[in-house]
Amino acid sequence: MKSPELVLDFIVRWKSTYTMVKRFIDYREIINNIITSPHLITGLRKDQRNKLKTYFSHEKWDYLNTLKRVLEPFVYATEMLSGRNYPTMALGRFVLNSLKHFLLTDLNTTELDAVLKRCLCTKFTYYFETILPTKQQELALVASYFHPFTYKYLKDDEKREAEKLICADIQREKAVCTSETPQPSPPSVQSQATTKKENSQIDKFLFTCGLLMDSTAVMNTDKKILSVREELANYVSRVKPDSKFETFWSENKHDLKCLASLVRRYNVILATSVASEITVMVNSHPWSCGGNWNSDDNLNDDHITPNYTSEHIDERTGNYNDVLIMKEDEETVPETFRTFSICNTFRKLGHLGYLGYLAHLGHCAYLG
Repeated sequence: MKSPELVLDFIVRWKSTYTMVKRFIDYREIINNIITSPHLITGLRKDQRNKLKTYFSHEKWDYLNTLKRVLEPFVYATEMLSGRNYPTMALGRFVLNSLKHFLLTDLNTTELDAVLKRCLCTKFTYYFETILPTKQQELALVASYFHPFTYKYLKDDEKREAEKLICADIQREKAVCTSETPQPSPPSVQSQATTKKENSQIDKFLFTCGLLMDSTAVMNTDKKILSVREELANYVSRVKPDSKFETFWSENKHDLKCLASLVRRYNVILATSVASEITVMVNSHPWSCGGNWNSDDNLNDDHITPNYTSEHIDERTGNYNDVLIMKEDEETVPETFRTFSICNTFRKLGHLGYLGYLAHLGHCAYLG
């Protein structure tokens, strides 16, 4: 697929229709020379030469260019949702919304463009809106809210809905969140003596300046525990469009404790189905991955390695165990985890994948 040669369409490859059409268009000049001068090809019968002369018209080249133009965004979407670093649901939702915007835009498009877009949009709406579970849509919305990049693309009503879901979730987890709040350790006797001496010196200094104040008030540095609404307000005021996900949450995880606890759950959900991706993994290159994805030090970027399922979570700590999912484990992945994947529909469509399925629909629409 990486060579510049002509290729055929493969139903098991998501981008093969686009690649086939693009390569064919790239060789348009050569193909036209063959069509217009078939007598230069030895061994052709007269009827074959006549067929070549009428095989490709300017109109058919326009059809191919239109098909290439309509399928191109799906190629980029496929590349963004694929690869060794797997994007999470925040980016997955952003990709889907961008594709829908493209399909609904009819400005400066030809009639064939509009026909292909309507065809694809009908299927797109069905698979990614009509039959998509409500819970999955909510998970993707909250994950998008917590990601600085996708947050700026949310509409006001989507932000309000996400905040409503966050508040409801934290209310359910309030007891857990409170119990996990670290308690400050009592100061040692030596540190108490040092602090008392320093306070005494401060008192003397302030007294000589006529500014004596209660030092106990100065030492009261305990931070106020913010409510969920206050944390949300702080998040909105701090998040910037150019903030990197891991940097933002590493810097604000202590100030936004409850929100950070949700980020560690929502923003590790993959955009593509684990079970689906495992079927196309190279058998000789299984990936093992360990670590504590639920810890403060691992609020990583919006890509993670997809080796964990809900059945591998330690019920006591909430951490992921060090496991390796092999291809033969595909059917053992819990249905609840498979459901919480934006591209679970890909798996249900078999090897083709949904983006490839849309591309295939466009190809079929062209062929008539």
